[in-house]
Amino acid sequence: MAVLINLRRRRFVLTASLLCFYHWLVRRQDRMLVISGLALGLGFLAKYQMIIASVIMLLSLILLARKHLKVVLKKFSIVIATAVLVVTPWLVIAYEVYKNIILNQWLYALQVGNPERSIYSTRFPGPIFYFIELVWPYNDIHPVSIFLYISGLAGLAFMAWRHRHEDKFILIWFTTIFVFFTLISNKEWRYVTPLFPALAISTSVAILALGNTIQKAWKKPSSAKKKRLIKAASAMLAVMVAGAMLYSIYDAHSYTSQMHITIDLKGATNYALTHMEANKSFMLLCPFNLFSADMVEFYLLEKGEHNIKTYQYPDLPVDTYTPNFSVTELIKQCKQYNVQYIFTYELGGTVPYYNTTLNLQQIYEQLYASGNFTHITDEQTFGTNPRRIFLLNFTG
Repeated sequence: MAVLINLRRRRFVLTASLLCFYHWLVRRQDRMLVISGLALGLGFLAKYQMIIASVIMLLSLILLARKHLKVVLKKFSIVIATAVLVVTPWLVIAYEVYKNIILNQWLYALQVGNPERSIYSTRFPGPIFYFIELVWPYNDIHPVSIFLYISGLAGLAFMAWRHRHEDKFILIWFTTIFVFFTLISNKEWRYVTPLFPALAISTSVAILALGNTIQKAWKKPSSAKKKRLIKAASAMLAVMVAGAMLYSIYDAHSYTSQMHITIDLKGATNYALTHMEANKSFMLLCPFNLFSADMVEFYLLEKGEHNIKTYQYPDLPVDTYTPNFSVTELIKQCKQYNVQYIFTYELGGTVPYYNTTLNLQQIYEQLYASGNFTHITDEQTFGTNPRRIFLLNFTG
């Protein structure tokens, strides 16, 4: 833990020092460019896909500021230089501390066309994947409300049609992100969340355009019948907007409630660490997005423990890959890695894993039948039903 705190301090001091010096060097009117570069660098450190923001900036300058291209590109270099100053010290220090571990993780993340890409990414045809994924990735999850989504797409089409200069940035924003992540083999709706602000703006444009059309029609001389129709259209627009907003709020509340999951992986790790024998290791059974060996390693590092190894079986997450479970292979790996504790996650007990009928209850039947694992006990149970972690001892 002391190493991690020291690492954070070094990162902060080095980054802050370089930025303060750089901030002093640049002209006062260019400070917003420094702030933009700072945001870009921090965004990249949080998620490497943030690099797409620099592509949007560059394309916008090329397409919207052609007459002053040399000047704006020079200013743009301030943004990039600031981002590099933010990113570089962190990467250098992280590499010095973690060496090949952090490097291998980054290389894997950057291999967007790896042959083991998730089956999830092939659910819909590539060119239209995100058109569907943005609004309906699962039956019970809608990142964007269907009504606001349709309005947003209509707004984008309207902005492309009216061809105003101020609309071009939003179109560049949407198109660049959509194309960039469509070309990447690994796909998921979370990757394109930077599209949401663009969709929000285009939705407002569509609603305002309809409102202006109704307003212009009302001001024109017309019959009483037509006036009533205009009133009805105005009321309908107001009801549709209010209804779409309320439905979107309900959607967001349902999603956040569903995803507000607490898994006591920290408690399970601390217990296992306290009762750990020498030269033993951990094994996570059926990992997924919220339950993985990396997470256990995080809590081990938090306790200052660097020597205990953590493995997982199967290697790939069972929420996006069809698991190929074999109790014989599990026992073989437990013996090979000298495993003491098996971490298992309840997942409702009878909830099947991805693209299969296999569930934890069936796996437990195989574990007990093998005679190589202890049974569930209250002492080694962590969390609350139906999201408990059960620790089993490997006795083989």
